[in-house]
Amino acid sequence: MNGVHQLLHFLEHPTGAGLAVLAGVLIVGWAVAYLGLRVSPTALVCTGLALEIFSGSWNHLHVPFPLDRLFLLAGVVYLVLGGRRFISDRSIELRPVHLLLLVVAAWAIMSAISAHTLSSHTGFYALLDRLGLVPFLAFILAPLLFSDERRRRMLLATLVVVGAYLSLSAIMEVGGLLRFVEPSYIQNRNLCIHFGRARGPFLEAGADGLTMVMCGVAAAIGSTMWTRTWAQWVSRGVVVTCGVGAVLTLTRSVWIGAALALLIGVLGHPRTRRWTPLVVVGAAVVVAGLLAIPSIQHKASSRAQTQSSVWDRNNTDLAAVRAATSHPLLGIGWDTFPTKGPSYLREANYPLTGAGLEVHNVILSHAAEIGFPGAILWLWALLLAVGGAIFRRGPPELLPWRIGMACIVVAFLVQANLSPLSTPFPNLLLWLWAGVAGSGYLSRVRSRPVIEVERQLDRELVFSR
Repeated sequence: MNGVHQLLHFLEHPTGAGLAVLAGVLIVGWAVAYLGLRVSPTALVCTGLALEIFSGSWNHLHVPFPLDRLFLLAGVVYLVLGGRRFISDRSIELRPVHLLLLVVAAWAIMSAISAHTLSSHTGFYALLDRLGLVPFLAFILAPLLFSDERRRRMLLATLVVVGAYLSLSAIMEVGGLLRFVEPSYIQNRNLCIHFGRARGPFLEAGADGLTMVMCGVAAAIGSTMWTRTWAQWVSRGVVVTCGVGAVLTLTRSVWIGAALALLIGVLGHPRTRRWTPLVVVGAAVVVAGLLAIPSIQHKASSRAQTQSSVWDRNNTDLAAVRAATSHPLLGIGWDTFPTKGPSYLREANYPLTGAGLEVHNVILSHAAEIGFPGAILWLWALLLAVGGAIFRRGPPELLPWRIGMACIVVAFLVQANLSPLSTPFPNLLLWLWAGVAGSGYLSRVRSRPVIEVERQLDRELVFSR
């Protein structure tokens, strides 16, 4: 809804930059329409995923509408309207997890309607991103969008590019080259928090670090799958820079998640298991070397001595427990904790902070706002989706994706237990990855074969006339 408000404001008060962007979008849209079937829904979704790192910050870029959501919507619409016939020979197999996701979505929407937050900006987008209506849809459609090796490599390439951008930006942010970081709004110390740490376009160090961990996992998989030497070395370089960038977030939850992801990744495959001691020692040396740099050491020491984030976490988490136990069935209402939560804060032997903040624990947040049944259903759906992708046997070509799923979910869960984790990108990628890794179970080969390539070319020829 914020995007709609931005669009209306732009129409009333157009700017030169906005008109230029609008003209560019119209040209791109015309090109997409002209090319017709030559444009893959997978490419549109990958573009939208990459642009998701700027979600919520388009106003800082003077863009009047959310480009990430436009590309994602275009990809989904194209897929639903018939694009799947030309990119996939598979169809969705209805499973219990799909029905469970539908129940979770309905439960949260009813809570938002009851709490009058469905029409609010934060409530609406929290449903889309934090609860996960958009990630749920990505999970369902992923087996169609990434049904073969070529399209899965397209996703890996997208994540490698995103990881390279975020990690190099992180190094420049903390390494004294902030003036070279783009977009320029990242340089503004008055926007959000965590200035002085690697926070990237998210303007939040935890989300930036978690995303770099996820992209680092994708780069590690790409280095084993791509055959071209330059692509392998680029992927390995991105693995290293993402690791460095994660350290430079100076966020303990990111460090813990990255360390666990590294261990699982190395131990998860027989070929890499023997290299575990070398990898662990190498990672420790890199971290020690970074923390030995005086400027970084000073920032890390200051972070270690800062207790305000710990107080916020403790206060909001305990308030969420009180809210959930007071309203165990339906909760206090979707996206109402920032306004209703302060009444559940209590004095302790540390400062009473956190009023107006989100709960720093995803499960407790859901329990407080939509009740224990809603939180349990959401957690059950997550475990079914992710656990099924990891532990259920699938095609051999999906084994790297299953190992990668284990790596990113452990980093995600660490972050989910220590922060609100309301940033769209990590939530979307987690569920999208689960859909890809579990596609052998979540979809089946269609009885009707894919339309012949010659017939597709005929349609393209007719469309272009």
